[in-house]
Amino acid sequence: MADDIRQIPCPPHPRDRKEALPDCEIESPAITEAAKTLQRSPSYVQADDDLDFLHRDDLRGVRLNLDYLKAETLLQA
Repeated sequence: MADDIRQIPCPPHPRDRKEALPDCEIESPAITEAAKTLQRSPSYVQADDDLDFLHRDDLRGVRLNLDYLKAETLLQA
């Protein structure tokens, strides 16, 4: 069985790679500023933290389901 074990080669040194890994790329100030602008955008807020989104009329069913789920979970606990 020891013969069946395959050795996984070590990855090449970053200078020897054909392409840099995504997390190894050097970020330029323009890219960093663009990412910060995107993160400040109202559309970047996570749905459960976005009260304007949660109070939309078309999400009334989701809010009701959460109310029922909360009550049922507390009763079961």
